[in-house]
Amino acid sequence: MKHPAPSQTVASEISELKRTNRVSAVVGIAMLVLVVCIAIWSLQQAASTEYWVNHTYQVLNLSYQLEFDLKDTQASFRAYVLQPTTQYRSDFQGATGRVNDNFAKLKSLTADNPAQQARIDQLAPLIARRTKRIEDLMALRDKAGFADAEKQRELKPGKPDADRMWALCTEIQSEEYRLVAEREHLRRDRLTEGVIGTIGSALLALMALWVSSLQVRRAVRDLIRSDEVLRANAEDLRLLTGKLLTAQEDERRRIARNLHDDLNQSLACLAMDLGSLTENIASLPIQQELVSLRDRTRQAAELVRNISHELHPSILEDLGLKPALQEFCEEFEDRTGIATHLECRDVANNLPAEVASCVYYVVAECLRNVAKHAQGNTAEVNVDIRENLLHLTVTDDGTGFPASPDRSGIGMTAMRERLHLVKGELTVGGAPGGGALVTAVVPLA
Repeated sequence: MKHPAPSQTVASEISELKRTNRVSAVVGIAMLVLVVCIAIWSLQQAASTEYWVNHTYQVLNLSYQLEFDLKDTQASFRAYVLQPTTQYRSDFQGATGRVNDNFAKLKSLTADNPAQQARIDQLAPLIARRTKRIEDLMALRDKAGFADAEKQRELKPGKPDADRMWALCTEIQSEEYRLVAEREHLRRDRLTEGVIGTIGSALLALMALWVSSLQVRRAVRDLIRSDEVLRANAEDLRLLTGKLLTAQEDERRRIARNLHDDLNQSLACLAMDLGSLTENIASLPIQQELVSLRDRTRQAAELVRNISHELHPSILEDLGLKPALQEFCEEFEDRTGIATHLECRDVANNLPAEVASCVYYVVAECLRNVAKHAQGNTAEVNVDIRENLLHLTVTDDGTGFPASPDRSGIGMTAMRERLHLVKGELTVGGAPGGGALVTAVVPLA
């Protein structure tokens, strides 16, 4: 049995709906492109006018700085006439150097303005003559004394040049203020045009895009569904990471126990056997070789003990967190020379094993980072329990974290994952007095 064909009206409506949807999408895309083009044009125009406004303010600041530096040279000169010390001469030379630097920058920045360049060209010989007169008067002060230098200064031979110099500085500043007002007005006009054009185009684009809103809603639903899948995958990855860390910890504990109980004991027995053998050998060269071999065996045993301790400190399980941290901080200070202070308040020795192990390894990783990156001299570790929460802070007096620190390194990631297993949180930042500050909070209930 054949199904009846759809009526001509229904087919026409479906076709019209598809055509409308395509037209709406094309119009919406076109309007979006128009909005983007207008926005880019507006930003370019605003950036251009903003550049020239900032350029003008920079010229103004340089002109004022040049004027202040000229006054500084005069003040240093007067102080030198009253009391010819090396400090005042050095102040004069420094101010003169700043005058030359700022004058060169001012000339470079006003290269686009012929009128300002003409004023600066007039200003150059005036500054040079003024500086030469001051240097001559300072030399006269050194040679003839205060009275002659002061007498020559009071004649004011350079007053016309000084008056002209200050007048030129004022003219330069007045011209820049005029340019600021003109360019600020142009910037406002450009911004207004850009805003009006962008808003108008955006309204048209919204009207066109409203027709295809159902597709946006469908895309949002798909995105939400994908986000839920990603969140589930991320949680699975966290659980896998936790299991890997737990397995790693168990393996470290097993290897450390084997190293300590088997290899270390065997090396200790071998060292004792070599010592006994040395006493029974009459040949001096052979005795020396055996003594050397015994000493190297003892060193190997000590190295194995240290490796076993670094893999998993048995003191953490035998005596608790506080003695383990004390031993680690002392060994860290002896090994690196960084003064390390540990303070534990209200920390019991019967903490949950997973919490004690987590805190121990976070402290160890933080101190290793201090030795590797901080370039400091002291470190401080504080552990205390308040309101059923374990609070850990590790600080140092080093360089601290950079402005854009990498918070996704292997060590940082390992600390975060270990704390996540015990429902703890890690915060990394700068200490109030400088250096780095690492804070961890672990619930005990």
